[in-house]
Amino acid sequence: MNHYGEQALRHWRRHLPASYSKLEDPARFFTDLGAQAEAEIEDRYLRYAGPEIPGESAEDKQALLAQAMCRATEEVYAELVTRARPARASRPPARTWRFPRRASSAVPLGTDPRRRAAFPPGRDRAAGPLGRQGSHPGQP
Repeated sequence: MNHYGEQALRHWRRHLPASYSKLEDPARFFTDLGAQAEAEIEDRYLRYAGPEIPGESAEDKQALLAQAMCRATEEVYAELVTRARPARASRPPARTWRFPRRASSAVPLGTDPRRRAAFPPGRDRAAGPLGRQGSHPGQP
């Protein structure tokens, strides 16, 4: 059993015990799974690495190859080696976090006691801030 098979075995024992217990021959299953994962990583690595590019520096090529290997390994791990747990129908839906609601302390528009009224009570808006008609400059 190769490294990928061992990783899958540990993952299944810990995170998928029901599926693991149903296997007839776990050693054979994970040996095959490891070989399949290794072959798939190699195929994807070669595809992602692509052909040689004329004039490419050794550092650039090395970075491209490292990136291709990381991408291939990450994808195969997600698909084969450390697959997700199966969804359970009885599991309640995940609750999303929300800001807590507070009791409304909103004051109706125009009634905020902290705001000084532009026109004190008893004054007419048409009369202007001084309370007289024509109190604005330029008006008779």
